[in-house]
Amino acid sequence: EVTGLPVIVNGGMHDVVLAERVLDGGHADLLAIARAALVNPDLPRRVAKDVGLEPFDHGMLDPMVTLDNVRRWRESEQG
Repeated sequence: EVTGLPVIVNGGMHDVVLAERVLDGGHADLLAIARAALVNPDLPRRVAKDVGLEPFDHGMLDPMVTLDNVRRWRESEQG
């Protein structure tokens, strides 16, 4: 309302209840989902089907966040 520009919120938006409150309350126009989307590339589908999200592991960020490194991390975690 102050600037007339869209507002994007980030941080904790993997919590569906919190994200819904932020949007429905008019606190933001868009949500940014970072770490939760790395772990759950199918996040919108999981939320729509009310399927739990996989927890974030900081190991995904080492040595650097790229889609290839996340894929390698995921494969190493699956055995």
